[in-house]
Amino acid sequence: MSENIQSIANGTYVIGQTSATNFVGGPGIKVDSPREGTVRVSNDETVLWESTAGTADTGVFSENITNFEYFDVVFKTNDNIIEVQRFRTDMSSSTFNLYSNLFSPSNGLYIKITRMNYSATQFTVNNYAEINIKNAANPTISQSNKIVLLKVIGINRISGGNA
Repeated sequence: MSENIQSIANGTYVIGQTSATNFVGGPGIKVDSPREGTVRVSNDETVLWESTAGTADTGVFSENITNFEYFDVVFKTNDNIIEVQRFRTDMSSSTFNLYSNLFSPSNGLYIKITRMNYSATQFTVNNYAEINIKNAANPTISQSNKIVLLKVIGINRISGGNA
């Protein structure tokens, strides 16, 4: 009997490529192998809060933020510039600041700052300001153009959380 026939009879015949295959996930996708012969594909990003109106000053997360290593805050300015900033969820601080800078030769430099308080389960806008430095000797400060939160996303889920 030929070698191939014998290996089929013994259940050891291999069809196809025998070298290792690498699985790669795109953004927000985690691929790992918890045990031999098993490939696990999971979502590594979870939307914890989202506002369709983009006007909320408070929000409750859909799950505890400490279940994730980081959280991304997606926000926009009154100039309709959408930005994302990333923060650690280690709870060493209960506040974070969102910054946005915009410069134009005719209007100067605008710095927009929004301070947020957060806990493991919710956030609140604490304070906001816009500083315009068109004339360095006479900058203007207003509280009329705040940064608007659109979405909070948990990144890199931690088994058991990090609380």
